[in-house]
Amino acid sequence: MTWVEASTANREYFDHMQALWGAAEPPATEFFEKNWESSWDKVEEAIQPVAKVRRLRGRFFRMQLAAVLLIGIGLSFWYFFLQEGEPEWKTIQTASAEKTEVLLPDSSRVWLNANSQLRYDPEFSDRVVWLEGEGFFDVTHQAGATFSIRSGEAVTTVLGTSFNVRAYPEEKKISVSVVTGKVQLANAVDTKEAVVLQAGQSASLDEAKKSPEIDEEPAVNAPSWHTQVLRFDDELMLEVVQALEMQFGKEIRLDNPAIGNCHYTGNFKTNDLTEIMNALSFALRLEMETRGDSIVLSGEGCNQ
Repeated sequence: MTWVEASTANREYFDHMQALWGAAEPPATEFFEKNWESSWDKVEEAIQPVAKVRRLRGRFFRMQLAAVLLIGIGLSFWYFFLQEGEPEWKTIQTASAEKTEVLLPDSSRVWLNANSQLRYDPEFSDRVVWLEGEGFFDVTHQAGATFSIRSGEAVTTVLGTSFNVRAYPEEKKISVSVVTGKVQLANAVDTKEAVVLQAGQSASLDEAKKSPEIDEEPAVNAPSWHTQVLRFDDELMLEVVQALEMQFGKEIRLDNPAIGNCHYTGNFKTNDLTEIMNALSFALRLEMETRGDSIVLSGEGCNQ
């Protein structure tokens, strides 16, 4: 009689059913023993396993529900926290014959040369950009906040200045030339051997050397692709030709190697290569002609 004694409601139900049974006409055949308590014990014993099965099913259902809730919470955490933690980079890419100007969220400006890519987090809270190729930077000063450019294995850090960064992967070298202000160039992995550059200085980080070095002869024409100004001060023609090739992406050949020994001094404020080559040919008494996609200079040249 465990079920009957379990609660007042069970006892009342049992008494009510007993009263109804007693008021009914007795059946021809007795279905239950005259001992009510013994008969009810048998019924209770018969239904007890079913009750146990029901409890197990309810517990299993609750376990399934808890598992579904845990999976849902886990997916929500992954989506809102982990996935949102990876910024969607803003990317600017220039083509082979394209240059473009980029205004950054902090009002700094970047001019990208051809075949270059600039990436940054649109929120720009850490003022860090990634550069592949070449760019001229005019960085807005913010008190206590640095500005960094990551290029391969190099990191360039500034406070407020203008400078040029050249970091084409195929050249295996990162070059930095400062126009105004002060810039620090270091290996991104080990910043202990960083170099600090003043206006008019340049430095490079060679992939093989792993540490930056200040150039003995500053690369004054490094930003010429942006400023459209080329300056040569008693430069060897061999170096002049190399600067022009880098600036215009055009092959210039010396028909006579001795031409490379000649020195040239002068400034060019033009983006017209033909005009520059005519001026050089006139000054050094050289002949210029176009052969296919190349420009060829010929003449007597100079002694070493």
